[in-house]
Amino acid sequence: MTKIYKLILVCCAALFLSACAHPDMIKLNDTYDYTVKELGVPDSTTRLPDGSIRIVYSMQPMGQASYVMIFNPEGKLIFKDQLLQQKYFNQIKPKVQDSQDIYMMFGKPCEQWHYKNLGEHTYMYRYLDESGFPMALWVDFDDKDDKVLRYVLSIDPWVQRDADQRDF
Repeated sequence: MTKIYKLILVCCAALFLSACAHPDMIKLNDTYDYTVKELGVPDSTTRLPDGSIRIVYSMQPMGQASYVMIFNPEGKLIFKDQLLQQKYFNQIKPKVQDSQDIYMMFGKPCEQWHYKNLGEHTYMYRYLDESGFPMALWVDFDDKDDKVLRYVLSIDPWVQRDADQRDF
């Protein structure tokens, strides 16, 4: 009985510790292989012209961040940043990029919506703005060619829904 208890305890501890992996744990000069071992398969991977690798980890839907990491051709981390901020939103190009480009840019969205009557679909990403206020990025696509129509920022609808459930 004691051996079974210890085995279960070790398995639970391993599961708990593996669930704690987060992009904030990855430091400059860590290797690509180490990062993938710790965090799992990234949401998107892009080989850049200079041989560097750009990867994205989305914390959506429960988290409010997406992280970009760039590894040099030798496989060492040289850049890491949180993607869900205005300087990256400004890189969204309507009528040029499509839903795959946005997925590669920001990773898995929190939610996907389809507006059949409008002929549009949307990716929604939850994030915290620079003051810590919960916001949402909405990227709208045309159903005909899948190109970006626009992006819109709003209050995080999850926060609004949660507020409706509060008893005051």
